[in-house]
Amino acid sequence: IMSSGRVATRYAKGLLKHGNQKGNSPEIFASVQFMIRILDEVKMLREFIDNPAFSTDEKCNKIKELVGDQKHTDIVNFIQLLLKKHREEYLYNSLHIFRNLYLRENNILDVVIESVNELDDNVVSRIEAYISSQFGKKCEIKVEVNPALIAGIVILVDGKVIDYSVKGQLEGFRKKLVG
Repeated sequence: IMSSGRVATRYAKGLLKHGNQKGNSPEIFASVQFMIRILDEVKMLREFIDNPAFSTDEKCNKIKELVGDQKHTDIVNFIQLLLKKHREEYLYNSLHIFRNLYLRENNILDVVIESVNELDDNVVSRIEAYISSQFGKKCEIKVEVNPALIAGIVILVDGKVIDYSVKGQLEGFRKKLVG
């Protein structure tokens, strides 16, 4: 039996290959980002997709209804393929794996900025320009609000943490004092 990671990876690679062959992988990437956001924000949709009480046709129709915009045709077809093969359990991971493969293939940094408040677009643009100049790569930025930071920001660049938060500074001082 294949591990779920291998199955999800196989689907993600197939979607990326499809996009590269059609020359529209950036559009598919945008659709994948959109779907990930929807699945993160609308828990009921994930529950609906995973619920065996609903038929494949009902699920396919609901996805088409929700995401049936012309610009998302490839991702709707991809999701319907997974549903018809009863592979809905791999959907979420496949989307994330596709996202990571696309970023790597296109030499784009995955950047998450955590802040105690929403950030002004100008601030995000300045952070993006700084990171881009430091690493010599384009950035895919996601901003997350994290009230636990007290103040400041935490930036994750391809999984590496750059901590400019008050909480992080205090933790650093504590470690110096203790040992």
